[in-house]
Amino acid sequence: MIPLILIDSKHFGKFVIAPLNIVMYNVFTSHGPDLYGTEPCTFYFLNGILNFNVGFICALLAAPILILNLYLEGNQKKPKNPSALLYLAPMYLWMIVFFPLAHKEERFLFPIYPLICFAGAFAVDCIQKIYHQLFHKKIFANYLEFTSWISIAFCAIYCLFSLSRTVVVYKGYRAPIETFMELG
Repeated sequence: MIPLILIDSKHFGKFVIAPLNIVMYNVFTSHGPDLYGTEPCTFYFLNGILNFNVGFICALLAAPILILNLYLEGNQKKPKNPSALLYLAPMYLWMIVFFPLAHKEERFLFPIYPLICFAGAFAVDCIQKIYHQLFHKKIFANYLEFTSWISIAFCAIYCLFSLSRTVVVYKGYRAPIETFMELG
């Protein structure tokens, strides 16, 4: 957040906190939210899936997956970590504030892009722990010894979907690039 504030403040010539400005304008003013049109409630879900594919789905499911993981670990003597929900809370809070608003833009989500990545990775880690609890609980070993294939599969699927989107965008919007190449 500090680099964002420093860069924005330097370029705007005054102190700027862009995420706070987005909230103040789009949530707390009467003219802001609907001034430039509205989108259906599915807009952010579709946009999140386009940008983060399986990562966005995992991020949305991170809290329920964490709760299931905590439940399965409940019988063990190691301490639980319910405070992990606090790490996920800012993403969910941002979504609770912005998803219901009628006016939707992709730029309203950029402040939580890092949180979406974190929550998606956190969910995959919890899925690994759940798998270990269900299928390898009797073996006293680190869960990563038996579940690293889950994160590798997740990364492979994520990369394949991301690559396919890149190819589709290139094929669908290559005319300006080809024109530039012909002129250059």
